[in-house]
Amino acid sequence: MADDHISLKATSDGRVFAAVKTSYTGSSDPLVLLLVRNTAGQWSSYTFGRKSDHHTRPIVQLDQQNGRLYVFATSPESGGTIYYKTSSLSSISFPTGLGTAFIKSTTEANINDATSTKQNTNSTTGLLVAAGNVTVRYYFHNSFGLKE
Repeated sequence: MADDHISLKATSDGRVFAAVKTSYTGSSDPLVLLLVRNTAGQWSSYTFGRKSDHHTRPIVQLDQQNGRLYVFATSPESGGTIYYKTSSLSSISFPTGLGTAFIKSTTEANINDATSTKQNTNSTTGLLVAAGNVTVRYYFHNSFGLKE
């Protein structure tokens, strides 16, 4: 189901979260999914974005302390803006559409390749995401605090 884009995180109780990009081509097909493996080894799938949203390079961040997860992805696929959506860890669901712009520039149109910490986040760490523009060789970032 997933092509070569994947971001993995795990909770302390052993649940695994994978933000993946698919290769589906229909405009209403899911392009970016959040896959979740529960502690019994069963997988569930949640649509983050559809083909018509043109998301790419998803990353997932977990804030177990506050029971939240965050998925970030670029749109359009050639580079542009880093968007995010958030959900409760206990009842996962994402609204349709691009999401909320998180890293955007008025002068650089090709921001892509979001990255963040490999550890889970919490109110002490906050959440920081960085991305780059390979054309002009600039890095961009944004962050927000996570309140307990």
